[in-house]
Amino acid sequence: MPPEERRAAIISATRPLLIQQGAQFTTRDVARAAGIAEGTIFRVFQSKEDLLHAVVDDSLDPSELCRRLTAVPAGDLAVTMRALLTILRTAFNTTSSMFAALKSMPDDSSRVTPGAHADHATSHAEHRERSERLIAALCQTLQPHQDALRLELPQAASLIRSVAFATAHPFFSDGLVDDADLITDVLLHGMSKANPC
Repeated sequence: MPPEERRAAIISATRPLLIQQGAQFTTRDVARAAGIAEGTIFRVFQSKEDLLHAVVDDSLDPSELCRRLTAVPAGDLAVTMRALLTILRTAFNTTSSMFAALKSMPDDSSRVTPGAHADHATSHAEHRERSERLIAALCQTLQPHQDALRLELPQAASLIRSVAFATAHPFFSDGLVDDADLITDVLLHGMSKANPC
């Protein structure tokens, strides 16, 4: 297996362990989940802490999420919007769960604080760049529906992303608006029972 694929496979195997156990998982757990020898991990990562940072960085990298968003097949606007919301909500929920696990179950030997290795200005710039990439991916998928939308594509994309985040993030969501069909319907038609003008 090429080195980059092996690195990605180890990160992928680690993420669910991190969500379930916080930083208390062992490299033996990772090896078992990845189907590799434990020593292989240390040929790719210098330490468990290095692996943890790689998982956090990978989770914050929007490349795979953007790929999934732009792969949504063309179709009815409601179907497209529901697919986008589902992909975003799942991604936001997974990332939130990972950070919650890191925060609630710390392991003193492997402390990882998101953004701790970057200064504030760098962190803000990285966040803005990630956000712009997500908006661009959403705009690309929504582009065939531009004439059906009242908003400009970047506005529609921003609203979809914001609603997905607010209804998936455990800090903001109360679970009352949790159904992708309902969220799609409200985004497309509003909350009013009145017929649109």
